[in-house]
Amino acid sequence: MSSKEQKNARGRGRPFQPGQSGNPAGRPKGSKNLTKLLLERLDDRADELIDAIIDRALKGDGAATKIIAERAMPAQKGMLVDFELPERRPDGSMDPVKVQESLLEAVASGKITPADAANVSIIFDRMMTAKNELLFEQKVLATEQEVMRIAKMVK
Repeated sequence: MSSKEQKNARGRGRPFQPGQSGNPAGRPKGSKNLTKLLLERLDDRADELIDAIIDRALKGDGAATKIIAERAMPAQKGMLVDFELPERRPDGSMDPVKVQESLLEAVASGKITPADAANVSIIFDRMMTAKNELLFEQKVLATEQEVMRIAKMVK
């Protein structure tokens, strides 16, 4: 069998025989990567480094200021959403169409982002689903009780 046939027999992208590698010695067990080595060396001098970054930021170094700002004041993942909800119905619920219209108006006027409106819409939808499930359970229970009442009357 030629070397080309042997290579094809092992499969494309598999140049070594099973159990062999291109570097038999390999990386020694327990060896540390560069990140671990760096962290170990920095551990004893962390306070000194932080002071140096603060000093550079106070002297106007933009990169140092950016490092401090990113670490001390990370970007917020979510913001508060402020928009007008429609009035509640006498039973305390809200008209789903009016809620969606309120969200659309808030997006159109620039009060909230489309992404925020979508998130609020999902929350509202889940709330409506939960309420509908509760109402369904209450109706099933009332129906079962009515069936029991009628069954007693028939006996």
